[in-house]
Amino acid sequence: MLPRLRLIKPPNPLGFALTVSVVYAAVSLAWILLSDDFIAAVARDPQQLTLLSKIKGVLFVLAMTIGLGVLVYRLACRRAQLANALLAVREDGVTGLPNRRVLEEALADRCTQTHGSADEFGLILLDVANLTRVNTGLGRSAGDRFLRAVGERLHGLVEATELVARLEGDIFAVLLRQAPTEGRVRGLADAVAAALATPVEIDGVALGVDAHIGLARAPADGNTPAQLLDAAMHGLQAGKRTGRRNTVTTVSAYGGNAREPLEREGALRKAVRQGALEAWLQPVVSLASGQVTGAEALVRWPRTDGGITPPGEFIPLAEATGLIGDITAFMLERVTDWGARWHRRRHAPITLGVNLSGLDLQGDGVVPLVRRLLAEHRLPGQFLMLEITESRFMQDPHGARDMLEELRALGVRIAIDDFGTGYSSLSYLHRLPLDCLKIDRSFVHQASRVSGRRTLFGAIASLGRGLGLTTVAEGVENLADARLARDLGCDALQGYLVSPPLPAATFAERYLGDTPVAVPAITALGHTPARVAGRHR
Repeated sequence: MLPRLRLIKPPNPLGFALTVSVVYAAVSLAWILLSDDFIAAVARDPQQLTLLSKIKGVLFVLAMTIGLGVLVYRLACRRAQLANALLAVREDGVTGLPNRRVLEEALADRCTQTHGSADEFGLILLDVANLTRVNTGLGRSAGDRFLRAVGERLHGLVEATELVARLEGDIFAVLLRQAPTEGRVRGLADAVAAALATPVEIDGVALGVDAHIGLARAPADGNTPAQLLDAAMHGLQAGKRTGRRNTVTTVSAYGGNAREPLEREGALRKAVRQGALEAWLQPVVSLASGQVTGAEALVRWPRTDGGITPPGEFIPLAEATGLIGDITAFMLERVTDWGARWHRRRHAPITLGVNLSGLDLQGDGVVPLVRRLLAEHRLPGQFLMLEITESRFMQDPHGARDMLEELRALGVRIAIDDFGTGYSSLSYLHRLPLDCLKIDRSFVHQASRVSGRRTLFGAIASLGRGLGLTTVAEGVENLADARLARDLGCDALQGYLVSPPLPAATFAERYLGDTPVAVPAITALGHTPARVAGRHR
């Protein structure tokens, strides 16, 4: 510890200097008052001289003892204060584990030791994803105990030569200081994931440990502390984007390029800030009339080479980085503007749909945003449809239901998108303020070839009719699928048979003329009597 004392500023240097000065002055005064000349002047006979000389010696020793005692005591207090201060800057106050500073020093030592050799070591970063929920539901004290329990589990897994640290917030690190094989690094990382599978009990509540885990190996993924921390963090972020929890992800998830996710994130932020994203529309066609009655708005990110970045490549990134809220706001702004202008220009109503993410449902900004946009653009709420998936709704069914009720009160229509692929939400379905059920493309594609899928397709369509919902078959690509959707009772369809997603100007020119246009692909099915509409809540 002593070599590091220079890093700590003395807690009260002025007070310490005053103490030393007072002690020195007291000893000096005692020495002067008890000098031989003073004693000789005071003493009246030899016996008094001898007695005073002895008193002089005793008082001098006593003064020196008290002075030295005070100095030693103050030095001991100083040392204890410095030790505690040193411990505070090197230890996490919640878990008692080493902190980031200790980890970085250990990483630097390990990199120096293995420089130029074939030795390999690993670094694991772990992000406890559900800490915020624990803090919110049970209080911060419970959250601290939850973190301590996670730290104890991690510490119990590793050997004495390995280090477990808490970096910040909900992020832990495990440094594998030995020179393990790749198999051993991976094995220990998997053991870390397995140790988190058992719930932690806090205040009688069994709490699961949902974590994203990133793994970096030296020297393959870097040979400096900064490079290894970045590589492990990139692996962790890759796990977040894929949605996998308690699963180890390496930087190879980025194709070995650790800069790629940061560059892509920066490019996406720039595109959102500069308005470079585009909203395209895919028409929804009524099977009864063959006419376009609505459209789903889909975000597109144009590339500099003229191509389009698929949404599957940047929507998970937007959700992981918090940009999805900005994208949702952009889409709602575009759709309400177009919807208002088109609604004032043509007699036939058209409904435009926008997808909401799970993060949109968890926040509290969607309802006031929709209220403001509807008022600004003077668009009746029934011409805006907000689409959510089962899985996103089931992340927080009670909170999502409350939000949907507020949106429904504005007149906005609500649709369940990709129905049949997420969690089983039948117990919630009849209680939700829904208008539309969009049947996932997987049922549509396989229904004509797999009898079981046809049965499920028909059951879902019947369920929608029974609940009074409009049913839309998604991903229809050929006449056989369209005919089957019609025969099973669907109201409308959406897919490449009618049209791929189109820029807004092209969509308006093709489908929103003064005279309603019937879609040839649907009229080719023959006459389709309109089914009796159910109730719309």
